[in-house]
Amino acid sequence: MKKICIFDFDGTLVDTFTDAGIYYNKALEKYGFPIHELEEYKYLMGGSLEEVVTRILPEEERTRENIENVKNEYWSTYPNSKKEKTLPYEGIIDLLTKLQQNNIKLAINTNKKQYMVEKLCEELFPNITFSVIAGNSNEYPPKPDPAGIEMILRKCNCKKEECVYIGDSKYDFETAKNANTDAILVTWGAYKKEYETIDVVTFVANKPYEIAEYVL
Repeated sequence: MKKICIFDFDGTLVDTFTDAGIYYNKALEKYGFPIHELEEYKYLMGGSLEEVVTRILPEEERTRENIENVKNEYWSTYPNSKKEKTLPYEGIIDLLTKLQQNNIKLAINTNKKQYMVEKLCEELFPNITFSVIAGNSNEYPPKPDPAGIEMILRKCNCKKEECVYIGDSKYDFETAKNANTDAILVTWGAYKKEYETIDVVTFVANKPYEIAEYVL
């Protein structure tokens, strides 16, 4: 039986794509680069900030100077924005509540900055207790390095076979594979049909409540 669920954050627990996309576009516009449709950002995000900014720039404009300029502009505006469109996906709060009531430990492993994830969890999940929130910090390398998952398991005194990692993108399943844990693919966020064939994916959830049914 699984004892701990480790969740990705963006695209799995919370829809952050629209608000992030707005500020990525503002940063691109400032330096005269073409912007993207907000809906596209669910597929453009993933990995580190450096990787995202590189991805959203035109291929011929991916110089060190341009990457740093767009990164710095985005980072000077997005973190302190209101994020009015950043909300949990429908059914997520009920899912977390049910898992918590059944003594399943909850944790988060994300490349989002640690302080931002902690702040959003306080605002969006006031009645949910996450045993560990492993965001982007200087303590360990970002996903897909398994260090975040391994740290969570140590702190929660859980074994790899007692864990399931839950995410929406290929970066999540690369992380789960590197950590040698089972994984659940959710069909919201950055989901693509091709992810269903990734070998660490043991279950595909179309609705949040299906995760609880699988885990319990």
